[in-house]
Amino acid sequence: MKHLKSLSLLSLILILTLNSCKKEQEETTATSLPNISFTNGDSVEINFQDNDTSNDRVVFDANIEAEAKIKTFVIKEIKHLEDGTNVTSIYYDGTSDFQGEVLKVYNFDKTFVVNDFYENGIKANDIVYSFYVTDDELQEFTKTFTVTALFPVATPLAQPQSFEFKRIGGNSATGLDTYGLKWTNNAKIVHAQIKKDTATKLVILNSNDWTDITTVEDLTTAIENGNDVNVYDNVSAEASANYDDVLGVKVGGIYYILHVTHGNVTTSSAGTTITITGESRR
Repeated sequence: MKHLKSLSLLSLILILTLNSCKKEQEETTATSLPNISFTNGDSVEINFQDNDTSNDRVVFDANIEAEAKIKTFVIKEIKHLEDGTNVTSIYYDGTSDFQGEVLKVYNFDKTFVVNDFYENGIKANDIVYSFYVTDDELQEFTKTFTVTALFPVATPLAQPQSFEFKRIGGNSATGLDTYGLKWTNNAKIVHAQIKKDTATKLVILNSNDWTDITTVEDLTTAIENGNDVNVYDNVSAEASANYDDVLGVKVGGIYYILHVTHGNVTTSSAGTTITITGESRR
């Protein structure tokens, strides 16, 4: 009899334990995967040709749902470049804000500019925003939003114009104002030192860029993506010589490309005169 009572008690405990585990499992196991939905489709095309900046703004809501509660939420930006490569970066990591929520809304709001579609001078065919969510049961869901663009018709650079930078003795040089540059001294290695004055950017380009860059858009991209330098100092202040140096300058919102071709050095009673000549386009 005691054996039967003990057996009955064990059976009761087992039943209660199983029911408790089953109930807990029912409460924690999600019946559906996480989900992401957009309020305004899953793609958009931006038209940079119409000069209407209001059309460059992309706004939509992304509804992030997870029955088992959100564990992580991340948005990655992926640029598909024309050369076949991809550039991926984290656009937004919302894990700390979204964690533990069953439903939360992310508001995407970005105004695009032409340079957003370039990476190191290479144009992107499109930009994809990949939304990733996982729940507490490590179930995953991904949804993408694609942005493409119509670019302005290319604007040819103007015809080359000759320039002349001249410095006599210890005086400041002339002819550089148009490009926002200045030349007030030479380096100890006796090279002319050309620096930014009102210009906001000065970059050293490749010599072949003088012929390869033919549009305002390409020049803008080359200068914006180029490394800003403090000084251009390749022209000798001691001896005349020919050069094949190409510079990019941004001044007052205008982009110039300069081709330095010759440096002439003469000496007279007025002192040493250094003349730098070449051509520029804008």
